[in-house]
Amino acid sequence: MCVTFDDAYDNFRTRALPLLEVHQVPVLLYVPVGFILGEPAADPLAGAEHLGALTVDDLRELSSHPLIRIGAHSWTHRDLRRVSATDLSRELEDARDQLEQWTGKEVEDFCYPRALWDAALESRVRDTYATATIGGGRSNDSTTDLLRLQRVSIRRGTEHLAPLLRSPLCIEEALADWFRRRRRTAQ
Repeated sequence: MCVTFDDAYDNFRTRALPLLEVHQVPVLLYVPVGFILGEPAADPLAGAEHLGALTVDDLRELSSHPLIRIGAHSWTHRDLRRVSATDLSRELEDARDQLEQWTGKEVEDFCYPRALWDAALESRVRDTYATATIGGGRSNDSTTDLLRLQRVSIRRGTEHLAPLLRSPLCIEEALADWFRRRRRTAQ
């Protein structure tokens, strides 16, 4: 199992991470770069203005955590199907490059903002990243395209978690396998 978090709110560090550490759950944190820089147009979640963003220093520290991997979530968290070619370069390549500069680590993972994607956008993402999460609602298996990983959303309420956790559902199993392979080769 791999758990993903979008948007890089500070409550990931203060509230979620301590619980994930207790259970030793690997985490992929998708970061919209503009949100970290405080760009108002990059605030990813309407209604969450009271939640602060992680800082660059937080990202540096988190990127060295053995359970955390940093992925890109674009620069501005907008619908990338609707941006110009120049803006798309900023959203994909510049976002990746900025995260790599901040963390000193290669950024190979991408998550489409709001799970909005199409074939033309996917082609650019394939040229830039090794994995991409498209949203979805079903589990992945060994045949899943790593640039079309699906996931099961878990929102604020927890009442739906019990049946999910009792089921044979494997959240982002293809990505979890990839993490395990990378860890083995890195050791």
